[in-house]
Amino acid sequence: MSAIPQAGDIGFAHSNGIMGRAIRFGERIRWGEKPSHWNHAFIVDRVYLADDGHAVVTIIQAEPHGVTNDKLIETVGEYVLVAPQPNHSRNDILDFARAQVGSRYGFLSIFSLVLDIASPNWWPAFRRRNTWIC
Repeated sequence: MSAIPQAGDIGFAHSNGIMGRAIRFGERIRWGEKPSHWNHAFIVDRVYLADDGHAVVTIIQAEPHGVTNDKLIETVGEYVLVAPQPNHSRNDILDFARAQVGSRYGFLSIFSLVLDIASPNWWPAFRRRNTWIC
């Protein structure tokens, strides 16, 4: 885990909003066990010092209106950061994540995930490739 945020870190967040609760409820239904504490993922985009000397951390994340890079890390609530594995380049992670900014959020993907959760494990998945959720 990374103590000081660095660009390219992977973040996992916990929220108590309706989406966060729905994700954890779906996990409980699907796998029949206690869901993960974390219900959102993001990438640390930029870290810089503000005029007053404190660190400012922006993140890339999928939101209902699309993939964004304009939110501060404090907006996600409780979170943990994980450094990429040594064989994964932070620059490659950032290049990929930044290229996704502006992409539409996959509401159809969410609906298909609901169908996947409600169907038996042996049933073919409904989710389409190349769609985004967090």
